[in-house]
Amino acid sequence: MKVLVLLALVAIAAAWPNLGFQADGAGASDAQKQHDVNFLLHKIYGEIRDSNLKAKADSFDPEADLSHYSDDGAAVEKFMKTLHFSNRSTGSLSSTQDNVRKHSCFSTAPHTTYKYGGQFPSRPDNVDFEDVDGVARIRDLLIVESRIRDAIAHGYIVDRAGNHIDIMNERGIDVLGDIIESSMYSPNVQYYAFAYCPYCTRTTADPMGKYALPPGVLEHFETATRDPSFFRLHKYMDNIFKEHKDSLPPYTKEQLTFNGVSIENLSVDGELETFFEDFEYSLINAVDDTKEIQDVEISTYVPRLNHKDFAYNIEITNNNDKEVLTTVRIFAWPHRDNNGIEYTFDEGLSPGSNHIVRKSSESAVTVPDVPSFDTLFKKTEAALGGADSGLTEFESATGIPNRFLLPKGNEQCLEFDLVVAVTDGEADAAIDGLHENTEFNHYGAHGKYPDNRPHGYPLDRKVPDNRVFEDLPNFKHIQVKVFNHGEHIHHH
Repeated sequence: MKVLVLLALVAIAAAWPNLGFQADGAGASDAQKQHDVNFLLHKIYGEIRDSNLKAKADSFDPEADLSHYSDDGAAVEKFMKTLHFSNRSTGSLSSTQDNVRKHSCFSTAPHTTYKYGGQFPSRPDNVDFEDVDGVARIRDLLIVESRIRDAIAHGYIVDRAGNHIDIMNERGIDVLGDIIESSMYSPNVQYYAFAYCPYCTRTTADPMGKYALPPGVLEHFETATRDPSFFRLHKYMDNIFKEHKDSLPPYTKEQLTFNGVSIENLSVDGELETFFEDFEYSLINAVDDTKEIQDVEISTYVPRLNHKDFAYNIEITNNNDKEVLTTVRIFAWPHRDNNGIEYTFDEGLSPGSNHIVRKSSESAVTVPDVPSFDTLFKKTEAALGGADSGLTEFESATGIPNRFLLPKGNEQCLEFDLVVAVTDGEADAAIDGLHENTEFNHYGAHGKYPDNRPHGYPLDRKVPDNRVFEDLPNFKHIQVKVFNHGEHIHHH
């Protein structure tokens, strides 16, 4: 039985390939690459402590030889020019739900300090957006936003040569993402230059660069969520993509039906229960030290959310006369909104009955905890000596944590709708061996997205009539309850 199970509970997760800075290095082993990365990131404010790496760093000139770059060094030259650009404030755009015209951005006080460079800038109440001197103007952002929304309304994007690129299809959202990101894949970077959108919020405290404030929390992935504008920015972007998705025609019953396959029963083994636990977090890389004195273990405990193990039980009948390849897609969302109103919908299978049990620990879209530097060093040194590094499970670095398949819930229970859709695996697979692969299922790897279907399929488009899904034999919908009984597990 060949079955791919995709879980999209609460958040969508994914991973990209293991591309180290030495990925193109001829003959370099994975262990050596990991060794080099460890020393480059360890004690990042101090000197490199590997003598070979330090010698290379002292003499390295990325522009000395451009022949081995696939783009003849264009990206390197651009990057080096960027490094010499003045250290201006940059940040993220805040919006209500519509556009940058509405309201001023949220106030924020990060209460966070740089190791060197002072405190992260705060932002008071009722600060309006302003032009960022030499970087971006609000007027320009409004114009570009209008162009993007016009492209969605027209159903096509205009490339540099004036040709129309159709986006009224399953791959149109990829092109839309390219122009919003203003990436090298954008068909018309100059016309849809939306990349300057993020430069307005963080600079509201010093838009003219008068006080040379350091970058704000939005500048760094690790601290971005300390600014409430981070979430408003994501909502703002989500609404642009939703506008595009809502412009696409709804799926028809014929497009959603998997002939001969039906889901007979769906249930969950175990109570869906969350709890808090103490996680020991190593601080060895966050403190100053000296090479003359051996490091000592320094760590702290951070309370975090986790959930108890559970499993999905799915009974599927294959009424075809042959084995068929199938994809099992699992979704969940709150049964009611903030106002208490119920939401509405806006493995090869052998012939006969098939019973699928999918444990929460087997999710293809989650990743384990990142190992500590101490663990990385020990495993890498063992691998350099010929042993198995045991680090392959961390290659998919961009999934959601494997403890985040469930929302927190509450004592009374938080009701969720659980949906399972079984789709044609032969039509779904964009790569060989999709249904044996458990990594990179959402973001893909090496420039290839493994699933032919768009993210969120078949629930990515508006549904004008609930009965379209309710009458599908390959679609099953139940309600589940998520509890949190206030349990806090202490590991120390």
